[in-house]
Amino acid sequence: MPLFKSRTVEEILNDAINYVHYNTNLTDFNVGSVIRTILEAMALEDSDQYSQMEIILKSFFLEGASGSVLDDRAAQFDVSRKSAIPSSGNVLFMDTELRRSFLVQETSSGDLEVFVQDVGVFPTSNFTVRLGEGTASVEDVTVSSVSTESNSLTLSTPIVHTHKSASVAVDEIDNRSNLVCLVTGEADRIIPAGITMRSKPTGSIGVVEAVTTTTSSLLNGNFVSSSVPIITTTLGRQSNLPERALNEISGGIPFNGATVVNLDIISGGRNVESDQDLRKRISDKIAGLAAGTVRALKSELLDVTNAATSQSVQRVKIFEDFDNNVVNAYITDGSSDFIANTSNFASDTLSEDLKEQSSQLKLKSSTGFDSATKSSRKYIIIDLTGTSGKIYATTYSAIGSDEAQNSINDLLPVTPENHTFEKDVAVHQAEIISKSTEKARKYYFLDKFPLSEDAVYLYTSAGQAGGDTYPVLGVSTLLVENTDYIINRALGQIEFLEDKVPDEGSALLAVYEVFTGLVKSAQTTIDGSLEQFDLFPGVRSAGVQVRVLAAKTREINLTIELTVDTEITNSETASFLVSQFATSYINTLDVGSAVIMAEIIDRAMGVNGVTNIKIIQGDIPIAHDEVAATGTITFI
Repeated sequence: MPLFKSRTVEEILNDAINYVHYNTNLTDFNVGSVIRTILEAMALEDSDQYSQMEIILKSFFLEGASGSVLDDRAAQFDVSRKSAIPSSGNVLFMDTELRRSFLVQETSSGDLEVFVQDVGVFPTSNFTVRLGEGTASVEDVTVSSVSTESNSLTLSTPIVHTHKSASVAVDEIDNRSNLVCLVTGEADRIIPAGITMRSKPTGSIGVVEAVTTTTSSLLNGNFVSSSVPIITTTLGRQSNLPERALNEISGGIPFNGATVVNLDIISGGRNVESDQDLRKRISDKIAGLAAGTVRALKSELLDVTNAATSQSVQRVKIFEDFDNNVVNAYITDGSSDFIANTSNFASDTLSEDLKEQSSQLKLKSSTGFDSATKSSRKYIIIDLTGTSGKIYATTYSAIGSDEAQNSINDLLPVTPENHTFEKDVAVHQAEIISKSTEKARKYYFLDKFPLSEDAVYLYTSAGQAGGDTYPVLGVSTLLVENTDYIINRALGQIEFLEDKVPDEGSALLAVYEVFTGLVKSAQTTIDGSLEQFDLFPGVRSAGVQVRVLAAKTREINLTIELTVDTEITNSETASFLVSQFATSYINTLDVGSAVIMAEIIDRAMGVNGVTNIKIIQGDIPIAHDEVAATGTITFI
């Protein structure tokens, strides 16, 4: 017999009537009688109690819990429902009041005349125009006079670069290199943070609002600004927009004539986590309580958020690389252009030759090099890549003063004879790993980790410590990874091979790049932190190397043949809605998941007025370290 069995109103009523009939003298149980009405009321209330008990009983089981009850169950396992988040991307601002026209004839170096569509937009003489906006060939030229008959501008100075002409019907944004724009001599137009904008409602898609996140500018004489980052104030998946959908400034116009548009998709928006997805995460959490399993790693990574950037891990792929004895976890924050943040050592090149016996070297820029004192000297490597055929390690105690900017001063020791370094040789700040290597010591640890996938440069110095706090360095040797040593990039641990252990007394230095931001947060979650063990106990198994990496974005371009019943809807609206469905599907695929065209077609056929759809591309396989993102969608 089951522990609990629910009962219907009819079952409860019939049992009650039978009980009263056989145990009392009451006989009128017809519909509408007093006793039947009382019993019916009792049966209804009793049935409701059964329903409540059934809900409570189901709530004890993960599959039966929902809503706030499921939230409570999740909290028992330190899991919380993911809230809706906005999407983000970049927009361009344009100045429609800027006086401008298109070239109608290609220019060449040395030309003193420019032919445009309409000279009437410009002054009559003595002004400056800009050619080649947005290209490496951009240049400003002075106009001495204007010819309305030939629609030409006569220049005071010849053109330096070639500039191609444009047809009459072109897009000013995409073809701004073909514009001839008036340079007014006024200040740049400021685009403050907090400028609000919105999309126009189309079909079933409502208005999406967004705001600029940083202060930018539109240069004097330019028609189009550089990319301006935005974040939507509209939350959820509905905030993901295709190209050119965000096109209306809704408040606080930054300057007269300002317009806005997004040339790339706005992505990363996520709805409040569904009950189904939350149940799956709770289940993975429970299954992963035995730390180190694939499910445990994935479950923990999906809970990672970086407080500084507000990025959170939205999708994960765990890939076991047996060839290299490492587990790779590929993550993405849900945006279409996720790139791992990194930090590396300061680097620049010599601005003049470094002579032998010099105690100072001059750089083109000393930005990023750590300040130092005689009691706290810093280390540098000269010519890291070995282009001069020499590698030299030394220390310094000061950065150039106001009178000698961009210099590294008080080199110790002075550069020895026969070690002149020519101008443009690289100089890199370095980390000292060991000042006096112990004999037969195999293991060392870098100060910063996790390391990126870029090269690690590890050096042994030929100098001797000599009892000095700072070893006498000099000629250095670049060691070779996997030949001289192996490295755990997640933990920054170096292990020298048996026959490659550095000689006693030699100094070890390193130059490398590390992950920061979301990837570092995720790596710390996996490996744990001795400094913050309560927050980050770690979940990987002992002896297993797990590397967190940013999934590579695979741009998916589609060509879609769309048949639309124009009596129901217009083709523009239908195309927009189909684009929304395709974008939503592609941009929510998991890392390594293939793009299945049937899935897009199935969704698109639900658009009102669409009678047929054909996608030119076949299914697109995605590598284990890639995540699909919508590129260009072209409709036929």
